[in-house]
Parts: sequence; structure tokens; C-alpha cells
Amino acid sequence: MLGDVKGCIDRGMAWLRDNRAPADDVVRLADEAWFFKMLLLRYGAVGPQETTGWATSLDGCLDAALQIDTRTYLGPRDSRDPLAWCEQAMGALMLAHLLRICRKDGAGTAEFVSRVKRHFVANADELFRISPLHNFCFDYNFRAMDLDMPGNPQTIPAFEELAGPGGLIIASYYHTHVILFASGTLSHDLASIDGLHDSLHFIRKHLRTVIRSRWVDLCAEFALCLSLCNSQDTDFAYLVNALVRLQSHDGRWSHPWYDDRQSRHSTMMSVLALLEALRPVPVRAASYNG
Repeated sequence: MLGDVKGCIDRGMAWLRDNRAPADDVVRLADEAWFFKMLLLRYGAVGPQETTGWATSLDGCLDAALQIDTRTYLGPRDSRDPLAWCEQAMGALMLAHLLRICRKDGAGTAEFVSRVKRHFVANADELFRISPLHNFCFDYNFRAMDLDMPGNPQTIPAFEELAGPGGLIIASYYHTHVILFASGTLSHDLASIDGLHDSLHFIRKHLRTVIRSRWVDLCAEFALCLSLCNSQDTDFAYLVNALVRLQSHDGRWSHPWYDDRQSRHSTMMSVLALLEALRPVPVRAASYNG
């Protein structure tokens, strides 16, 4: 199976190389930048010959971030779709967080972070009414930057109000991000899984539904979270086998519901999940702090 996994990773990476994020798309650029950062943080021991290329790609994303005219994405919602406006704020905040990590004293970082924070302060009332799941992610990024998030918004979805497939998807993203954020977005191993048992139970309970529904990004996030919790067990293997089986012929992972951004996100998360199957356990991969 490991040969199949390596081949899937190579095809996924090739598709991503041929389909880079537009330099002026704050959401897709943030996804791509964090993808390369997570590769460098956790998988250097799996692909040491690849790390120079990953670092170069990350630097290119950060250079592009500093060139973005954030006025295109930040500011009042006006006629924009509420969730799209929320996503754009999330992308800008993710890039601000990454710039603080990689280029804390770099030219442009302080101003970029300041512009993003001003956006949240000015639009907090409307922005925080849109999605508690996004609020949860906003809160993590602000805290990781040692900044106070404006206001005190609801950061846990009201699960009892979520029905049908859409409710399961939102709950799934919430529980995977509980674990991903506990790991500092793959920046460190989990010293303990105390406080994560509810999320682990949720993942094990729903993983077969997620596979049957072909929600490949959630298959990948479920597998990644199990491995982060040192659970490379039969459930993990079941998810990895599903990812190998569900890869498209062109190398990406997608779904009829997915738009281009979600297909790219699914492919990135699937690559990370499959790398977990190749990662030495319990050896910690060499980290990168650039």
C-alpha cells in the first residue's frame, strides 16, 4: 500500500504545481501558503529532498500576500455574499498570522497585520454574526498572534440546530479543527489528548458516512487528526485506503459539490494525510521556522 500512497502524493503535488493559487486571491493564497508551511513543519523527514522547493513556494506566497491590495477584500460587506466576505476575512487573517510567524520583523508585515485587525474591529458586529465555525478559526489565529480578538463572539456552532448533510459537514470541520489547532496547525506533537476525546469520538463515529459521501477533504482531515492523536489504527488505514481509491485521474481530490477552491483544499489536505502514512512514528520530523 505504501507504494500506492507515494504515487498518490506525487500525482497530487504535480496537480497542485500545475494549478497554483492566483496571486491576487487572498483565500486560495492563504490555503496554499499554510499548506507549504505545514509541509515544512511536519514532513521534512519524509521528503528531505523536497524541503527547499517547499520553502521557496512558501516565500513566493508571502511575497504575493504583501503585494495584495487588501482593500479589495477587507472593508464593509456591501453587496458581497456574507459567507464569501467571511472567507475573505479568514484568508487575510491566515496570511497575517503566517507573516507574523515567518517574517515578524519583515518590511510590510506590521502594516498588513494592522490592516487586518482594523477590519475586524470595524466590522465585528456584522462579521461575527455569520458563522460560529469561522469565529472559532478567527479566535485561534488571533490568539496564536498574541492579539485580542475584538468582541466576544460565539465560537462553537449550535449543533442541535444543525440538520442534514450540511450540519454534519459543519460539525466535522469544527471537530477536526479542534485537533488541528491543538497541534498548533502541525507545529508540534500533541503532548496529551485530554480535551480531545469528544472530537476523536465524533471522527470515529462518522468516518464511514464521510467516506460513503465522498467528502474527500473530510476524509483527509479525519485521517490527519487520528494520526496527530497517535491513532494510526484500522480507522486510519480505512481512511487512507479511501483517499487512495478516491483520487481523480488528473491527480486531484474533488467532489461534484466542490468549486475550484475546495478541490485545491481537498488535494492539499489529502497530500498531508497520506504523508502521515509515510511519516516515521514516533520520530519527530525536522521543523522549519522560516
